[in-house]
Amino acid sequence: MSTTIAQWLQGLEHEGERSPYDAAELHDAAREAVRGVPEDRLPLRLAKHRIELLNSCPRRAVAEAAADFDPTSELFLIGRLVERAARIHLWGRYPAGDTEAVRAALLEHHVARNEPLPELDDDVWHTITLRADRFARSWGEPKHHVEVHVGEQLIVPLAPGASGVPGVVLKGITDISLGTHVAQSPHRPRAVLELKSGRTPWNPFNETSWYQFLVAAADGFAPHRVGVWAAAPDHDSPHGELVDTPVNPGSIATATRWVCDALLLVGDLASGAKPEERPSALCRSCPDRHRCPSAHVGLALPGGDAPTDAFAFDKEDLDAEA
Repeated sequence: MSTTIAQWLQGLEHEGERSPYDAAELHDAAREAVRGVPEDRLPLRLAKHRIELLNSCPRRAVAEAAADFDPTSELFLIGRLVERAARIHLWGRYPAGDTEAVRAALLEHHVARNEPLPELDDDVWHTITLRADRFARSWGEPKHHVEVHVGEQLIVPLAPGASGVPGVVLKGITDISLGTHVAQSPHRPRAVLELKSGRTPWNPFNETSWYQFLVAAADGFAPHRVGVWAAAPDHDSPHGELVDTPVNPGSIATATRWVCDALLLVGDLASGAKPEERPSALCRSCPDRHRCPSAHVGLALPGGDAPTDAFAFDKEDLDAEA
């Protein structure tokens, strides 16, 4: 049986001192990225989704930035509502094992905010409530006494100009964070949990390493724990699946280089450079595939995107890049 969130969080408040983060490489890359960029194009803003795109194919990153995103797609709505239901559960609005209570809590939440609840078929609602209930079962009764936050915004300003305004802003929004970065204390517990409404990510390292890096860069100290919880509808587990990747200097250093590479790329693009084409099997889902001269190479390759239900698109990624 896989680990539950409650089990994963046990003993968090008794973790040792957090490791300090050396941001020298990050600051150097940020200063290099803004060199030559017109002032009216600053600050350069980057979040996880755009960093991933830049490092996989700069042309695709440019194309997706210009493409319209459909916030009414079924997969997006499922992900958004499962995540929202999880947050409601943390506020004590519905018990585990009561799927009807999930839908009622979501309706109450939308009414209170004067927002219309999306019109969805009963089978889609069944999917949402079952996956939200898996979260409730996994959260259980955590044996810890650490403060819980939802939607914590982490901002890392870099490369300040003469006026003090940053030339680069890294930004992310956590689904659930535990502990606090108040006074950047190395002695306070700190953990981040990302939620996925679908299958377990095929590469959870990308998810967890980003938040290991972001917390370290924002706080000055690495977090104690970072995990990804997925509803995992393809698994029999009644509480979904939790993937934990160890927080260590190596994974944070790797993520730092990943972010620095993206910074240099976005700096070149903002300075007027032509976006590089890096054809791969991912070309088949690129919005620019009908115009890109290299797309035929990628379209001829086997494989492609992960299953469409791998994980729902994170609205926080859109908010973070705004």
